[in-house]
Amino acid sequence: MMRGSRLLLVERVAAGGSSASGGGASASSSSRASFSGPSGGRAATAEEAARAKGAEKEKRRWSFALQDTPSTIRKYIDDVDKGYAIRLSLFVGILCSVGYTTYQYFVYRQRHLPLAQRWGKFSPTVPITLLERTELPGKMHLYRFALPTPADYAGYEPVSSVRVHSGLVRDMDSISRWFTPVSHPMERGIIEFAIKDADPGRMASRLHHLTTGDVLYLGSWMKEFPYTANKYTDIGVVCSVGGSSVALQLMKVITANENDKTRLSILYCAQSAAALPFENLFLEMSKKHPDRLKVAFNVLTRNGRNSTVANGEIPVNLGLLDHTTLVKSLPPPPIADPVTGVTPDASKTKILVCAPTSLMAPLAGRPSPIWNISYYQGPFYKYGGMLKEMGYQRSQVYKFGVSTHILAHHY
Repeated sequence: MMRGSRLLLVERVAAGGSSASGGGASASSSSRASFSGPSGGRAATAEEAARAKGAEKEKRRWSFALQDTPSTIRKYIDDVDKGYAIRLSLFVGILCSVGYTTYQYFVYRQRHLPLAQRWGKFSPTVPITLLERTELPGKMHLYRFALPTPADYAGYEPVSSVRVHSGLVRDMDSISRWFTPVSHPMERGIIEFAIKDADPGRMASRLHHLTTGDVLYLGSWMKEFPYTANKYTDIGVVCSVGGSSVALQLMKVITANENDKTRLSILYCAQSAAALPFENLFLEMSKKHPDRLKVAFNVLTRNGRNSTVANGEIPVNLGLLDHTTLVKSLPPPPIADPVTGVTPDASKTKILVCAPTSLMAPLAGRPSPIWNISYYQGPFYKYGGMLKEMGYQRSQVYKFGVSTHILAHHY
C-alpha cells in the first residue's frame, strides 16, 4: 500500500515537471521568436513594408496611372494595327486646333475695326436689327438697321456694297444678296438700305415680311467703284429707281467732305413722275450745294418727248433718254470746244451707269457674261450706245452691277 502511494506521488511529480518544462520551452521559444536576431527582424520588416506599399498603392494609384500615360500612348501609337489611324487622328486634331486658334486670334484683333475694313475671310457675319421700315414711291423701301453696338460703323470706301444674309426670316431658308448702303460710312450705330420691292423675288419676299426687331446679317464687303476725293473734276451718274443707292451714297460722301471739290451730276430716271423716291432729299441737297451737286429727273415715257413738267418744285424731263437730255444733265464729253478749241481732260471725268439692262444697253452697251455665271465691263468692241456717240471714251464709262466676278475687289 505504501509502495503504491509512493509510486503515484512520483508519477504526479514527474507530470508536473514535464508540464513545467513544456511551459518553459514555450516561453523560451516565444522569447526566441521575439528576439530571434537579424533574420527574424528582416522578415518582420519586409512584411510590414509590403503592407505599407499596398496601402500607398491604394492611395496614389492615379499618380502611377499618370506616370504610365506616356508609355501607354507610345504603345498605342506604335501598334501595328491601330498606330497609323491614331497618328493620323492626332495630326488632324492638332491641325484643326491650330486653325481654330488662328481664326479666333484674327477675329479678336479685328473687333475694333469698322465693318467694311474687317477681313471677310476671318470675320463672322454681323447681326443687324431692324429699327424702322419706310415705304417710298416706286415700290421702294428704306430699311434702317441698328448695328451691334452704338460705336460700330460701316467705314466703307465709296462706292461699296455688302452681302446681306436674310437668316431664317419666317422659317424661310437663308439666302444672300448684294446691297448698296445709303447711310454715310461714318454714321455710328446705324446702317440704311434703299431696296426696291421686286415681285417676284426671293430676297424681296423675305424683306417684305420683316418687322421691327427682326435680324439680318452682314457678310463680306465689295468695293464696286473706287472713288477718291478730288480724283475727278466731274462725275455723272445715270441711275434708275433701283440704282438710286449708288447716287445717294456718292452724294452723301461728296457733300459731307468740304475739302472735296468734285462736281456731281445725277440723272435720275423713273417710269412715272409719282415714282421718284428721295426726290425731296435730292432737291434739298442740290439747294445746299449748288456748286457741287446738280440733279435732273427724267420720266421714261413715249409721250411728251423733250418736254418738261413741274413735279412740285422739281422740273422733270418727259420722254425717252436721248442725246439732248444727256447733254443737259451730264458733264461734257472730251470734245474740243468749237469756240475756244479747248478739249476737256478725259481722265478727269467719269460717267457711272446704274440701271437695268434695258436702260444700260442703249446708253453704253450690254455687259459681257462670263460663262453665264457673272459679268464684267466688256471688251473694247462691246462698248457702244449713246455715250459713245456723244464722244465719251470707254475708259470714262463704268457700268454698275457687273462687278461680282472673281476679279472684283473684295474687302
